[in-house]
Amino acid sequence: MNRSAALVLAAVLGVAAPICATVAAEPTLKFRGAGATRTALDAMHLPPFDRGLLGHLTDWSGEPVKPEQLEGKPVLIITWAAWHRVSHPAVRRAEALAQKHKGDGLIVIGVHNPAGFEKAGETAKTLGVTFPFAADKDGKFRSALRADQDPNLYVIDRAGQIRYAQVDTASIDEAVAHVVQESAETARAIPDQLKSAAADAERKRRATRDARPVLESIPQVAVPEFEEDVYKRVKWPVMVGKIEKDKITERINNDAPRVTNWPEEHWIPSVPNRSGKIVLVYFVDPQLPDLLSQIAHMNRLRDRYPRDLVVAGFIVKRGVGGLDQNSGNTDDANKLLERNTEYMKQLLTTRSVNHYLNPVQLLAENLEFNNETFQVRTSTSRTEMGLATLLSTDLRMRWLGNPYSNEMIATLERLFEVDPAVVARRKLEGYKAP
Repeated sequence: MNRSAALVLAAVLGVAAPICATVAAEPTLKFRGAGATRTALDAMHLPPFDRGLLGHLTDWSGEPVKPEQLEGKPVLIITWAAWHRVSHPAVRRAEALAQKHKGDGLIVIGVHNPAGFEKAGETAKTLGVTFPFAADKDGKFRSALRADQDPNLYVIDRAGQIRYAQVDTASIDEAVAHVVQESAETARAIPDQLKSAAADAERKRRATRDARPVLESIPQVAVPEFEEDVYKRVKWPVMVGKIEKDKITERINNDAPRVTNWPEEHWIPSVPNRSGKIVLVYFVDPQLPDLLSQIAHMNRLRDRYPRDLVVAGFIVKRGVGGLDQNSGNTDDANKLLERNTEYMKQLLTTRSVNHYLNPVQLLAENLEFNNETFQVRTSTSRTEMGLATLLSTDLRMRWLGNPYSNEMIATLERLFEVDPAVVARRKLEGYKAP
C-alpha cells in the first residue's frame, strides 16, 4: 500500500459507516526508507505476515513465540542490536507499548541483529525489556521483512496482515493504537475496501480526465504593479531560530536578495502567471536524488493554495555569487540548459507533477550560497529532504530553508496577508478571510 493508496484507504474508512461504523480513519504516519526501497516496503502493506518466519528465530529470552499465538492478536516487531545504541530508544518505546496495550492483547517481539547476540540479555535487562526477543542468526527473518538497519518497526493487525512496514519511531505509538482498537473482521475487510475505493477513484479519474482544469484555468484578474517604495514599507516576516545569525538569513531579513534572471521561456508545461501571487521555488539536484521527495509535497501545496501560490521547480547548482556559478561560456551554458531540460523531462515521465518546472538555474543578487549552508538547510530525514525559497511578488527572497518545516507554512501564509500585490488581487477577486 503506497502513500496514495493509503490516502484512498483513509478516505474509505472515514466514510464507510454502513460497513464498519466504528472504524477510525487511517492515521497519518511517518515511514522510513525512500525511493525504490520505500516502494518495496509499501508493497508489503496488507499481505499476510508469514508466521513461519518465526521458525528462523532461536535462543529466545523466554518461551518461544509460536505462530498460533499470533492468531487474532495485534503484533509489534522490532529489530534491534545490543551494540547499536541508536536502536535502544526504540526498544524502550516498544517496551512502553507492550505495557500500555497488554490488556489489548498486543504481542511485542524483538528480533536481534545476527551479530553480537551474546550481549543481548544484559542490554535488554538494562533497557527494562520484558517482551520476548530472539536471535536471527542467519538473517533470514530480517531479509524477508527487508529490514536493512536497526531499529526497524513493523505492525501486524488482528487479521494477520502486515499493516505498516518500517514505521518511523515517532509514529509507532499512533500506528499501534490504531490496530489494537480494530476487530479482526474490520482489518480483514480492508483489502477489499481498498480495491473498491481504487476502482471508484479510477472511474472518476477517467470520467473527469478530459475536463480536468489546467494550471491556468483559475480566472485571472489584472493586478496593478507597485513601486519599490511600497514593498519597502511592508512589514515582512522575519526568519528566526538557530540559523538567524547566518549570513543568508541576515541578508533575507535586512536586504532581501532579488532573483535577477526570472525566466520567460523554457517552462514546462507552460509559462506561469505569477501576477499577484507568491512564488514558491524549490530546487532539485541531479546529484541528490533524495531531493525528489519534495515533488509530492509541492503538489499538495499547489493544491492547497491554487489562487495565491505559484509552485516552480528549478535546478540548483551551488556556487559563490548566487544560486549558480556560470562559466560565462555561451556554449557551456547552452549545453547545461540542454542537459537540465532533459532532466526535467525525465521528471515528468517518472513523477506526477501538477506545477511548473524550469531548467534555468536562478541567480539571486549578492547571495553567497555555499555548500555548508546548503547542507544545514537540507539536513533532515531522507524522506523529508528539501530546499526551497519563498519569493514575494517583487521576486525578492523572503524565506529560505526546508519546505517541510512549519516555519515555511507560517511564513507563506503571512506573505499572503502582507504582500501588496496579493492583497490587491484578493480584493479584486472579492476574497474573504476564513
